[in-house]
Amino acid sequence: MEIIASILLLIDGVIYNAIKYIYNIFNFMAGVNIFNDAAYQDITAKIYTILGLIMMFVLAYTLLKAVMNPDDFAKGEKSFPNIIKNVIISLVLIVVMPAIFSFAMDFQASILNNNTIYKFVLGRENLEEETVNIGSQVAYYTFTSFFYPSEEFCTDGSGNMTSEQATACKSEIKSNGSTWYRPSTWFSNDVVTLAEVDSLVESGQASFTNYNDFSEAVADNEISYSMIISTVAGVFVLYVLLNFCFDIAVRVIKLAFYQLIAPIPIICRILPGGNMKGVFDKWTKQTISVYVEVFIRIATMALGVYLITLVIDAFNTGIPNIDSLGFVARMIVRALLIMAVIIFIRQAPKLIGDIFHLDTGGMKLGIMDKLAMGGALTAGAAAGGLATTGVRNFAGAFTGKGIAKDLKNKQFKSAFKKIGKSAVSGTFSGAAGATSGFVRAGKAGLNAKNFKDMKGAASTGSKAAIDKKNKRIAYKASHQQATAFGHHLDVKGLMPLHPQIGAAIENTVGVGLGHIGDTFHKAKQWAGIDNMEALISANKNIDNITSSKKAIKTAAEELIIGEANKNKNKTFGIDSSKTFSNTSSLGRQYSTFNTSVLRELKQNMEIAKQTGSAKDNMGVDFSAKEWENLYGEYLNEFTNLVQNQALLSTNEWNALSDSDKADLGDARIAAKNYRDIVKANLSEKYIVESGFNESIIDENRSIDVDGAEMKAIGDKLKLAKTENAMKINELRNKQDNQNK
Repeated sequence: MEIIASILLLIDGVIYNAIKYIYNIFNFMAGVNIFNDAAYQDITAKIYTILGLIMMFVLAYTLLKAVMNPDDFAKGEKSFPNIIKNVIISLVLIVVMPAIFSFAMDFQASILNNNTIYKFVLGRENLEEETVNIGSQVAYYTFTSFFYPSEEFCTDGSGNMTSEQATACKSEIKSNGSTWYRPSTWFSNDVVTLAEVDSLVESGQASFTNYNDFSEAVADNEISYSMIISTVAGVFVLYVLLNFCFDIAVRVIKLAFYQLIAPIPIICRILPGGNMKGVFDKWTKQTISVYVEVFIRIATMALGVYLITLVIDAFNTGIPNIDSLGFVARMIVRALLIMAVIIFIRQAPKLIGDIFHLDTGGMKLGIMDKLAMGGALTAGAAAGGLATTGVRNFAGAFTGKGIAKDLKNKQFKSAFKKIGKSAVSGTFSGAAGATSGFVRAGKAGLNAKNFKDMKGAASTGSKAAIDKKNKRIAYKASHQQATAFGHHLDVKGLMPLHPQIGAAIENTVGVGLGHIGDTFHKAKQWAGIDNMEALISANKNIDNITSSKKAIKTAAEELIIGEANKNKNKTFGIDSSKTFSNTSSLGRQYSTFNTSVLRELKQNMEIAKQTGSAKDNMGVDFSAKEWENLYGEYLNEFTNLVQNQALLSTNEWNALSDSDKADLGDARIAAKNYRDIVKANLSEKYIVESGFNESIIDENRSIDVDGAEMKAIGDKLKLAKTENAMKINELRNKQDNQNK
């Protein structure tokens, strides 16, 4: 228990020390001013001069336009008096703006250096030395809410310890006596009391790591220590303070930027109307918001410190009915209240900004977001990919070389020789792999939002680099050619070479020939010859045309059946000369096309299915099969005629009644979509070969779904899709063989 407590107290000491130091950094950053830098002032002066000249040019141009077009500048914001007024105001602003910024920064320095905000909020006059310790107090009161004298030890087991008893008991709790990490000037003796340590830590004179010296007291139950919880609380407080530091740092740069570009919005005041009209107002609002931001942050922090002191004072003086809780429960309440204040500090800038309509940043971005915005996570992912891939490639050079086997068989000479060769090749491979991993992991880490994303990007980049290497090795093995123009490659036979050199040259030439063959094949694909992606895309396009044609039929059939089920008598404007093609004794009875006829056929079909037969209009029985066939034929021909109605030319369509147009609406939309899709693909080979052209598909011409043109394009689309599918399978088989 003592060892665990010692380790966790040391971790907490580091975290709560960091809170103290980060608070001091926050105070320092609040007063940073880069406006006094000579180089910055020089750049600002040059920009002001250049933009001043541009403004004079704009003024001259405006005056010239006013002379040439006096009517345009007669009234409104474009009037000549208004332009002159804006020019004079802008000239004055450009001259006095540096002085305004200088006064603002001097005012800020005065407020911050004299601790005016802390004095006002905390009601304390002498804060020159005390502000340094505010960070220590925040950290101290938070930590001691989880690290305090044990109720059992201080009350001899009677329980319900008071705050006075806890304070007195601190003088009885002794340290372990180790002094290796604390200066001797802090304490007079090696063994110190908890009261002594508390006093110096709270005032900022001693480090929080001194609490590590009370691990024995924790183990002996003299001190109650809420392990882990204290660490989590400390990390949260540190997180909030780090966010404040980031916000203040960004604020310094933003304010410098707004001063640098000040002449631009000032000049925009001169330009009448247009998108530039509100530039100056927006710049002014954002500049004021950024300037006020530091005071809001400091006031929020001061208010937070004040609230924490109120919480501590309330516990010291006694909260009504607080004694009804045990001491441990009271410490938990104190910790919760302190954490609530920290949460308030985190949210307060946004609350204040919302009330006064200021853009205060609102603490919307966490640490991870700020690191991601700055590219830190991308850089971390790239570095991780570099290290991971480099190490793996270097280690991979030793794999499969039989080194372990040689060492086991005591063949040390062979083993050391292999180690040397592997080290050399591994170094080059590691360097190349590290570079590849660096690039790929960096690319994958562009969208990283947290450390988990960064780690994943590093792993992804490393894996991609290694996979690429393995593919190169497999490619060389599968694409090496042993022949060229029908002749076997025999480099060693052509010239006297060392066997290994000859084999290397032969291998290189063979792989090169394989590359040439692949390059030629890829060139063919790029040109559209045997391009698998192009073939797949073509088939998708063919499916799109086919489905758009089917959509007309579907809309027509649904319309007919729907109206028939409603017991409507609709012909949809079909020419009465169009009759049913079935001339059998049964078919002749239903020669005209009407939804009421379809309903009658369906009823007879259903009766025949239930009873075995149904009578026609002449009283003759016909079987269910005969009624079903007749119904199908009638519906099919009726559907085709309705499709033709949807595909009527513009003039013929306009001749239809409004009622028929309304009924055919969905089918007409589907027909329009079909025409558009075919028009967009008229240059495609399968459309050209079908004989389809722009005149056939034109809106001023009707189309017959049973006509020769529609049959030709339908057959050609089916044939083209079949041929493309066969080529795709052929290319896939070839690709699979190459991969193997």
